[in-house]
Order: sequence, then structure tokens, then C-alpha cells
Amino acid sequence: MYRSRMKYSTSPPTSRCHSPVPTEFSSSLPMPIVYRHNCMGAATKCYKYLRKLLKFEQMDFEFAVWQMIFLFVAPQKVYRNFQNRKQTKSQFARDDPAFLVLVTCCLCISTVGFAIVLSLRFFQFVKLLFYMVFIDYITTGLLIATVFWFMSNRYLRIDRTQDVEWGYAFDIHLNAMFPPLIILHILQLFLYNALINNDTFSARFVGNTFWFIAISYYIYITFLGYANVEILHKTHLILSSLPIILLIYITTLCAGINVSYLVMEFYLRAMSTQPPAVKMKELRLPISRVKTIMKSSPSVDTVGQDGLYLVTKATELFIHYLTEEAHMQSNKGSSLDYKHLAEVVQTNDTLEFLREIMPRKITVRQFKEMMEAKEASNSSSSSESSSDSDSDSDSDTDSCSDSDETKGDNGNSSGSERESETKENGACHSDSDKSESSVKSDSEENNKR
Repeated sequence: MYRSRMKYSTSPPTSRCHSPVPTEFSSSLPMPIVYRHNCMGAATKCYKYLRKLLKFEQMDFEFAVWQMIFLFVAPQKVYRNFQNRKQTKSQFARDDPAFLVLVTCCLCISTVGFAIVLSLRFFQFVKLLFYMVFIDYITTGLLIATVFWFMSNRYLRIDRTQDVEWGYAFDIHLNAMFPPLIILHILQLFLYNALINNDTFSARFVGNTFWFIAISYYIYITFLGYANVEILHKTHLILSSLPIILLIYITTLCAGINVSYLVMEFYLRAMSTQPPAVKMKELRLPISRVKTIMKSSPSVDTVGQDGLYLVTKATELFIHYLTEEAHMQSNKGSSLDYKHLAEVVQTNDTLEFLREIMPRKITVRQFKEMMEAKEASNSSSSSESSSDSDSDSDSDTDSCSDSDETKGDNGNSSGSERESETKENGACHSDSDKSESSVKSDSEENNKR
């Protein structure tokens, strides 16, 4: 019977880890569980753990579901179970992959929700599924677990005879990642299109609050996991990152950054096989900037939310229209320059109000030629005005001489008539003097120009 068992055994031989207890230790009490000579090595534990991944009948899914529930309600109870495992099986890490399988199933279900919200096709859904499972879930988990495992053994360990298991560090990451998975990948999807996918403060508040709660959950459960290990100290330093997360949360709200929207856009662009078509919702002007511009007008005292939203949306539509027309002007090229925009403005009658703001580009030589032509036209107009003034002055002098001749012929007129004539002569001479002075002033101005 013993031979048959040895013949069909597939498990590798257990590695012997020597205990620091001296061999001459003799006592009637049993030796501590941590000092057993038949404890398994890391390679053997990993082999047994991975071998159970395909044996679902050997997994305790009921206990794994219990752990998932209490990770939301009372995470301390989950880590008490890890203490019991250390006392009975001489290891903190799980030897049952049921929790890992259930978390993976939850991630796959959430990926279906992402595909529905983002309107992904089937191949894009498959690509997103592989990306979330192998990049966001496995690769990121391995990296974070390795970093915490190294930092805890290097800087937080008190007892140098023992160390933190890498498998336990990975279990802590799985425990801490499950609540953010439910919050961000399931609960958030129900509210994304209704409340979060908008450029308003309430949308940013809801989306960023989801992320703040999820990250706070991750940090707190991670702290509980490492605080549960007696050979570590100063584990409260993990909680020191919470004020930093709170500061980032407030900063994103004040800066108008919607973290949930940015993450969704990242997934959408990462899953697209070609450059995404320009959509109206991708053009988003910051409402706070538009409000500042509107209030800069002295005739505007207050700006209502409805009017602000309408002005912002109208501006976005106008920018979209202008860029489309300029893109057509560039023959649908790969680049869009200022000259394309200026050409549209100068040729489209509906954009006439922008012609002074967006003129066509000209060279320095063209500018000099335009200035010379303008000076020549000004000089010609000034010469014409001077000739007109000379002819006016000549006519005035002729009229004055004619009045003098009539005075000589009418020598028998009364004194009152003579006085009136002298007044008329004075007026004629004053008009001629004014015309001469005006001609002189015009000539001086032309010389100055």
C-alpha cells in the first residue's frame, strides 16, 4: 500500500526548514507550530496553490463569500481568520484559491458592464477583458504585493528570524482590492451616464467621491493586514497616505478634474483599434473659465447656471463648426493650421465678424507694399483737396473784385449802403484769408505725413 502511494504521488517533496530551537530542547510540552521541522518552502506552497485552481470541488467558496462580505462590514474579522491559519497551518497566506477565483469572476462581470456603458463591440470587449484581468488585476497586484513585501521585510520587521510571506502580501492586496472593485467597477457604472458623465460640479463630486472612498478602503484594509503581523512595527505609516489622498481629492474638485471620466476615456481610447472619431462630448470647455470671461464684461453682474451652460455649449458647437469647415478647407489633411482657419473666416460671409480678429497671414514684403500704396493714395487725396481749396479761394477773390466795381459805379448811393458794402468787402477778404490759412495747414500736415 505504501509503495502504491509513492508510485502515484505527484506532489514535490517537502522542503525542510531548520528551526532555531536547539536540538537538546526537551520538554513535556509540544513545540510551537512556527518551529516545525516539516514546514513547506515557498515553491511548494505556490505549487499546491496553483494546482488547486482547476479543482473547483476542493475550493471552499462559501467561506470565500463570507470573507468578501466582512471585508465591507468588519475587515478585522477576516484577519482574525488569518491568525488562526498561522496557528494551525504555519502560514498566513491562503492555501485555497477560492477567493482569487471569485474576485476574477467579479472582474469579468464588471467588464461586461464597462462594455455596455462604453458601447464597445465584441472584440473590443474581449480586449478590455484581457486588459483588466492580466494588466489591472494580475500584473498590478504582483507589483504592489512585491513592493509591500520588500518594504515590510526591509524596514518594518522587528524579529529578524522570521519574515513576511510574499503570498500573504498578495492576499492583503486581494482583500484590499475587492471593495474598490465593487465600488468603481459595479456601483459606479449604474450612475455614470446619469450623474458622472457631465461637465458639472455635481458630476465631478460624485465621480471623485467614488474614487476617494475606494482608495481609502484599500489603504485601510492594507493597514489592517500588515498590522496583524506581530513581527512588524510602525505599520501606522501606511495610514499617513490618507491625508495626501484627501488633499488630492479636494484639488481635483477645485481644478475641475473628473477622475471617473478620465479613466473611462482612457479605457475607451485604449480599446479602440483606430483613432476615435471626433465626438461632440469630447469637446469640453471649463465652465469656470467661461464664467470668468462672461463676468469680465462691465455690463454683466451675475451669471446664472442655465445661461452659463447654454453659452458654454454654444461655444463648443461653434468651435466644432469652425474646425470642421477648416478641415474641409485643408482637403481633410492630417494637420490643421492657422491659415486654414483664416481662409474659412475670410471666405465665409457668416464669419465676417471674425475677419479683423483672424486675418490672412502676409509676408513683410507684402506689408511694405501695402503701406507704400496707402501712403500714395493719401498723398494723392491731399493734393486733390489742396487744388480744390485753391479754386475756392480764386472764386472768392473774383466775387470780391466784382463787388468793388459795383461800388465805383454806384457812387451816388447812400451812406448806409456804403457801410454795408464795406462790411461785405471785409467778409470777402476774411473768407479768402481763411481759405489760404486752411490750404497752408493742409500742406503742412501732408509734409508731416
